[in-house]
Amino acid sequence: MIDVQNACRIASTIACGIVLLAFAMWATDEAGSNSGQQVARLSQSDGPNGASSQAPITTPVAAAPGGTAADPEHSGVRGAIEDANDALLSPFDHVAQEDGPWAAHGIPALLALLTYGLLARILIGYLPR
Repeated sequence: MIDVQNACRIASTIACGIVLLAFAMWATDEAGSNSGQQVARLSQSDGPNGASSQAPITTPVAAAPGGTAADPEHSGVRGAIEDANDALLSPFDHVAQEDGPWAAHGIPALLALLTYGLLARILIGYLPR
């Protein structure tokens, strides 16, 4: 039979893994999106020194860490990971919402990792065996 401390350590590890995996998936999507926008900007520049005669492309503003309006809905395993991540990050969603998409996703993820990884492991040490 698994004791309480080991079960809590396993749950803590799974929670940290979900947060890391969801952030990595979001960062990959964000980097790909930004790369596409850069290519579009470069293809529109036609003047000397990259000056463009057209209006500049504006980047969409991302919403809260729960998801953006421009993101397609994911299903399957990725959808389940994102749903679990939303639940794990819900206590930290209000932090850094106006600081840009990277801060709005990164700071809650960092706080979740500190809470579920570090603080939870410290408290698990005090549980009975």
